Amino acid sequence: MDDKALRLLDACSRMGTHLELDPLLQTVTHSAREFLGADLSGLLTLSDEDPAQFAGIWVSGWNSPPKHYPTGVGIFNLPLKTGKPLRVTHAPYHPESVGVPEGHPPIGPFLGVPLRVKEKVIGTLFVARITGGQPFSQEDEELLVTFAGQASVAIHNSRLYREVEELAILRERERMAVNLHDTVAQIFFSIGMELDSLREMIPPDRLEYIRSLVTSGSRKVREAIGHLYDEGGLPAEADLHRRISTLVAEFQREHRLQVGLVVTGPVSRLPPEVTEVFYRAAREGLANVRKHSRAEVAVISLAVHSGHVQMSIQDNGVGVPDNLLAQSPHIQRFGLVAIQRQVERLGGAFEISNGDEGGCVVRIWAPVPSGMEEGVPSGVYSHPDRR
Repeated sequence: MDDKALRLLDACSRMGTHLELDPLLQTVTHSAREFLGADLSGLLTLSDEDPAQFAGIWVSGWNSPPKHYPTGVGIFNLPLKTGKPLRVTHAPYHPESVGVPEGHPPIGPFLGVPLRVKEKVIGTLFVARITGGQPFSQEDEELLVTFAGQASVAIHNSRLYREVEELAILRERERMAVNLHDTVAQIFFSIGMELDSLREMIPPDRLEYIRSLVTSGSRKVREAIGHLYDEGGLPAEADLHRRISTLVAEFQREHRLQVGLVVTGPVSRLPPEVTEVFYRAAREGLANVRKHSRAEVAVISLAVHSGHVQMSIQDNGVGVPDNLLAQSPHIQRFGLVAIQRQVERLGGAFEISNGDEGGCVVRIWAPVPSGMEEGVPSGVYSHPDRR
């Protein structure tokens, strides 16, 4: 058995160690590049809900994310359209080639294969070498097809695991909501009824005070029940990528704001206190985009590397007048004061500016514990563009 086949077996065995989808996709992407000796690799998945829309792209081979997202054209998309492998000696010479976005490494030899579950194409896995690199062989193609078959099964199983996990969470939330409704909410109702019978025995000011407490407590219980019934809710312990992904879906569904998400590095390993602050910052940032920017598109970029985590929220709206930025050094006008203070308590920093190409940019940064540095150069890019 040759060296590539041995590396393939090792890569297949590593896939079996992941139940969570995001670490699995990162492992698949990096492993494909590694066992074929490619310079870079990528994995594109399609949305379960809408196969005409991309769910995300994972890459390995360069650290900085591309400045533009896939548009559904070019040779990267051909295995999705045809359901067949594609192997070319020099990508720019292929008739379907449309070039690469700014910041993308130049591509020479290219090999892409579909990811398939039964007869359904769920994505594509591709490897490439930079211009002038050694072309991929027929053996390389066969190895990648084999690996893609194993990866497709692993991805399908991981998605099933996530669905079962989320269903269990929803059922637990529903159980808690029913218990709150049947116990605490009824207790508040009973207290209110008893107060009516005691109005002659309690001084009016004390009676009004007790009524206000009952009303406030009852309202808070109703709000908690409503939150528990919210199907989009995720538990606080969910990792930052999942929480922001849910937030993005919420804004696209309820506010019709197109939101792209770029995630690089091991965000699933961030401490809970960092996860909570950055999630709140993402929610507040998107809320400001929706209310004030008149933007059609926003992009959230989240990255963990070199001992810190950073996030930016950029839109294509009208931006912020320079005089307002100059007059508001503590962002009093942006409703983000609390977020700024929370970030600073983490030892980080917060800033708002106008983008070079228009719109507003919110940036936050915070240190992360040692040992969290990214092990392999890869990431996931989710975006609103349709194929």
